[in-house]
Amino acid sequence: MINTLILAAVLAATPPAAPGTPFGMGVAAYENGDFAAAAEAWETWSRQQGADAATCFNLGNAYYKSGKLGRAVLAWERARRIDPGDKDTAENLEFARRLLVDEVPVDESVVASLLARAAAAVSFAESMVVALLLWEILGVAALVAILAGNGKRRAAVALAGVTLVVLLALMPVVVWHWQSHLDRSQAVVLAKVIEVRSGPGDRYTSVFTVHEGLVVRVKQTASGWHQVALPNGLAGWVPADAVERI
Repeated sequence: MINTLILAAVLAATPPAAPGTPFGMGVAAYENGDFAAAAEAWETWSRQQGADAATCFNLGNAYYKSGKLGRAVLAWERARRIDPGDKDTAENLEFARRLLVDEVPVDESVVASLLARAAAAVSFAESMVVALLLWEILGVAALVAILAGNGKRRAAVALAGVTLVVLLALMPVVVWHWQSHLDRSQAVVLAKVIEVRSGPGDRYTSVFTVHEGLVVRVKQTASGWHQVALPNGLAGWVPADAVERI
């Protein structure tokens, strides 16, 4: 649920910002109910300092309070990309999905669903640290197995085996995070409603419509238009300024 308590919880986890900084100005504006000013201040802060999960989360709250659902979803999706395991971001995105006009069914395999859940439980940085630690343990265990006597060799082989199994189980999560980190094809519809056309231009036939907040995938760009694909496979062309990449 979106409320000031969630915002306050996130702000408490961020480094304190002086009142005169854009971040501090955003906090003051939000607390005073000027959500548009808060969003503008946090956008400035992100451009100056680089986007972080807390600022993106706050931006989403400010945009939502300003009545801009598309920009709210975009900000929260960016927050989730930075910190996939944050529960407040996940709750706000789930809340936003219930407000979307477009209900697009997604056929997702059991394996893909389980992998997504596992990836949400641990960040990219955390998975990389654990993977590197496991590699070190595996290397030491292998070295001990080669050089040590029979007693220690058996223990080292057992440790190496367990470590290898855990590492192999973790690698799909690392790969999932890596691919998600590099993937910049996902975008969010910002226009209230936009006609999706069969080609890159207004002269082409309208094939269906999409509404703000829907997450799509940009397949290609031509003449100021993006070809976008919906999660269910439907595809078509929209003006480039109707969507923004996550």
